[in-house]
Amino acid sequence: MNLLQYKKENNITYQEIAENIGVTGQNPRQTVRRWALGHRKPNMQSIERIAQYTNNKVNESDFNGQAKR
Repeated sequence: MNLLQYKKENNITYQEIAENIGVTGQNPRQTVRRWALGHRKPNMQSIERIAQYTNNKVNESDFNGQAKR
């Protein structure tokens, strides 16, 4: 399962994900959106937080092949 699927299945917003995994910066919601759509790949620390938040339904292998920018 990828992050976008998880978001849709659990009826949550990008903002809720950002808040729950501790994404900070100018626009945390947009950061999570870019990850979910595959435009960016989160760093390892963020991937670990996502895995923990999603009970490992979304993990490192789900981000393989995504752009790392």
